Amino acid sequence: MVNYQFFDFLIIGNISTEFIVDLNNRPHNDLLGGSALYAAGGTRCWCDRIALISKTHHTHARRLQTLHKRYLVDIEGIKYPAGQAETKHFFGYLSPHEVFCGNPVPFYASRKIEFPKGLLDYASAYDRTPAARMNKFLLEDFPIQYRDICTALVCKCSLPIQLQLTSLLQKCATTRLILQASDDYMQLEHFEMMPMLLKDVTAFIATERQVIKLFQNRLHDKWEMLESLAKMGCENVIVEDSNFGHTLFQKLTGKRTHIPAYPAPLNDPTGYQESFCGGFMAGIKRDLDPIEGLLCGAISASFTAEGSGPFYCADAYPSLIQSRFNLAKKLIKKG
Repeated sequence: MVNYQFFDFLIIGNISTEFIVDLNNRPHNDLLGGSALYAAGGTRCWCDRIALISKTHHTHARRLQTLHKRYLVDIEGIKYPAGQAETKHFFGYLSPHEVFCGNPVPFYASRKIEFPKGLLDYASAYDRTPAARMNKFLLEDFPIQYRDICTALVCKCSLPIQLQLTSLLQKCATTRLILQASDDYMQLEHFEMMPMLLKDVTAFIATERQVIKLFQNRLHDKWEMLESLAKMGCENVIVEDSNFGHTLFQKLTGKRTHIPAYPAPLNDPTGYQESFCGGFMAGIKRDLDPIEGLLCGAISASFTAEGSGPFYCADAYPSLIQSRFNLAKKLIKKG
């Protein structure tokens, strides 16, 4: 596909059709999105040589080819299994932290927005939890040229699938493995499984709410929670706070670093954390420095939240990306 002999980044996640009403009451209909593409957009802000693995509906093939040609993201690892259901997601934002994902009909009516034809078949039967949508992967799902990629990101999915993927990747050439946490398992009843998941992981990225739910009645101090996760085998733990900032705990040094959300307009939070994950992966690969990753992730996420769609951030001018990076350095707080 892309004429690269080698790839630097591997991203495994979901691909779906999205219908979004953003914080400014603007509709964005029939977008091709999903965790894999938002993460790829966040990485593409900084680097190329990106390969994707996913299983999705065959109707997405043409648009994925367009993305491949425009952004030079390799899609040979995207498969279209027979019988694969089409996944649609509706996101109606009430506030930056409150999104409505239920029946879209009354939502559009209350906002006096024309109802999109693509949502006419959108029923409650649709599974809106991306974690449950990802299928099991086998080694043969990985094109041969992907098996030598050293840096990989597994986006949010169910605990069994993430366990299976981390085991598979660690048997390949992967030396830097980044996991995005999922609500599916960030709960007290799965606590005993976390050391198995986090063993030898480079970075684990979660939200503050997820971490609190995982440690319910066990720990109450945020730093103790992050340190506990690190002791389970993870080199770096990153937590997104309620203001869209990120805190990093490094196991090796015990250093604590916080970066607030970049001061840019927040119009559409869809894919914010996935874009951060992609940017973090690019940064830590570039300088082997998690603080560099923190900076790159924050900038990728800031561009993604300004617009809509997974590659909005990848269209930013390089000079503007670098300008934000320089300013973000001044916002870093070390503890």
